[in-house]
Amino acid sequence: MELLPRGRARLTDAKYGAPFEGLRDLHLEDSPHHVHLDLGRLTKAWYVVTPSVCYGFRPSFELRLTVEAGDPLVDFGLGLALSHPYVDGQLRPDIVKRYLRRAAEHAHQFPAVASCVCASQLSTPAVRTDWSVLDDLLSNLGNEHPDGALSVREALQGRKMIAHQST
Repeated sequence: MELLPRGRARLTDAKYGAPFEGLRDLHLEDSPHHVHLDLGRLTKAWYVVTPSVCYGFRPSFELRLTVEAGDPLVDFGLGLALSHPYVDGQLRPDIVKRYLRRAAEHAHQFPAVASCVCASQLSTPAVRTDWSVLDDLLSNLGNEHPDGALSVREALQGRKMIAHQST
């Protein structure tokens, strides 16, 4: 199921007893729907840059939560994506830069929990342009969180070597 909130969301405290102990509700302000989450089980945060069918297989920028040994490319419990990373066919560097900065901050502050991964990309003119913009953004990420920035840079620059294999 894909939820597209247009406003804010509110996460409740744990409010259920056994067998649903640990579940919390994520209420979407502008929607009658809500999501049940067990954040006690989703212990890893992955910043994932991967081709998305939604964008014609151009990069999507997501935060995916997984269990400890989960593969963020397939086994994630919750995925949150940047909204509208492209406008008029162009990558929006302002929001992607914020995403990359947040990934670097989290990789630096929480190295045991936050990681970055990039799935291989198709090589089309649009995708090559996107990666050129990403490379520029990465080189200008600065020294705010050098360890985290290095982690993000290594994951994204290693993109040609990281190809997800379905089992």
